[in-house]
Amino acid sequence: MREAILKGRSLPKAYIHMGLPKTGTTAIQYALRDHGPLLQKHGLFHPETPFSNAAALVALFHPKGSGHFFITRKGYTEAQVTQIKEDFHTQVTQSTTDIVVSSEYLYNLGHHAGRVADYFASAGFEPVFIFYIRHPVDLAVSAAQQSVKMGSKSLDALIENPHWSRIRSSIEPLQKAGLTVCVRNYGDMKNRNVIDDFISLLGHEELAGQLPVKRSNEGLTMDGVLLADIYKKNQDAKQPKPFNKYAIFNVGGSRFTLPESAKEIVREQSRDEVAWVEQTFGIQLQETGHADKFRWELTKTAQLIMKAHASPVLNHAPEGWLDSMKRLLRARLKIERL
Repeated sequence: MREAILKGRSLPKAYIHMGLPKTGTTAIQYALRDHGPLLQKHGLFHPETPFSNAAALVALFHPKGSGHFFITRKGYTEAQVTQIKEDFHTQVTQSTTDIVVSSEYLYNLGHHAGRVADYFASAGFEPVFIFYIRHPVDLAVSAAQQSVKMGSKSLDALIENPHWSRIRSSIEPLQKAGLTVCVRNYGDMKNRNVIDDFISLLGHEELAGQLPVKRSNEGLTMDGVLLADIYKKNQDAKQPKPFNKYAIFNVGGSRFTLPESAKEIVREQSRDEVAWVEQTFGIQLQETGHADKFRWELTKTAQLIMKAHASPVLNHAPEGWLDSMKRLLRARLKIERL
């Protein structure tokens, strides 16, 4: 039946949004998940499997398959993973319109992206890969606050060795394989939200403004990152939880940024990558300019919030417990001031 419907028509497209991480990926995924019926009315189908298809996409296309941390962290059994893949495949093969899927866990597939292209091509679609990119310094700043927030790395480790999603190694293998790749500059989204830009890129400008931006993956302020780092270092030192971790989201103030020393490491290591982007796509990546500066010191407001959310185990702690935690923080830093 599907073949009969498609006969004589150009192939529908499969839009595969690959990231990069920290370029509005979660917001895009929520918009696709929450507005499936509206999208379908406009000839755009988004399959319905758990976590906006992340589990299915990772299990099907990532080299680690069901051993990928996303799937193991969710606790899926092999039988459940198999069922998710089958559900995804059934929906894809039954669709007669354009399809759109999104997962930043696929951004660095490299030559393995050919498996993604072959999968959708064999199902009767023309695959189109979409990447949003931004300046490596901005990627590193955003990745650092995310890593500290999640407790995966300490702030001082990220300052000594900043990391970011590499642009060229993510995209160039797809180009060399002759795949269709569309690249957008996330840094250009100043006057337009990324969802409107994304949906217009798919040829549905009429939907711009109809998919509300859902606040997600909340970033931390400078004080929020410092509190999260203190929390992690206490945990690493087998100390009692110093305060309710949700305190990190309750402190305002200036935006988080990395110190100039860390930014300079990124600039130096990404110089060729930035030049490659301009030469290949005509995109001039620019760092986000703002006046916020890195600091190690907590503001008085942050200290008050820290005390207000103090763990019960510290209710009878000596008056200088905050100073003790500060000393613990600084003792684990190789550089106290940058």
